[in-house]
Amino acid sequence: MGGIGKTTLAKKVYTHTEVVQHFPDCRAWAYVSQDCRPIEVYMQIINQVSTPTKEQVEMMEKFQENQLGDFRHDHLKGKRYLIVLDDVWSHADWDCLARVSSSNSDCLGNVFPDGGKSSRLLLTT
Repeated sequence: MGGIGKTTLAKKVYTHTEVVQHFPDCRAWAYVSQDCRPIEVYMQIINQVSTPTKEQVEMMEKFQENQLGDFRHDHLKGKRYLIVLDDVWSHADWDCLARVSSSNSDCLGNVFPDGGKSSRLLLTT
């Protein structure tokens, strides 16, 4: 049900002082929406958790979904991160956003690496 405060609550958690201190270098908020576009979501995350160089941005513009997922995985790997995926509409959208990396053998199950760093994903749906 829309309008009951899921996003508002998630924003309060995301911006809470203790949460910001726990994830000082790696937090991202990505809006998914009913028309899920994985490449756009991946770019939102990448631009918030890293500062891509001009060359990397030009390279990413040519990437397919799986390559961009691999790039995101590499930037999150070894970090403690909090990623909020706001307004996920379906299981299929989640499956698409977290699909298994096609070329990275270190990517165990999805492009959100679990390196024992107490990272978290928060989804609103």
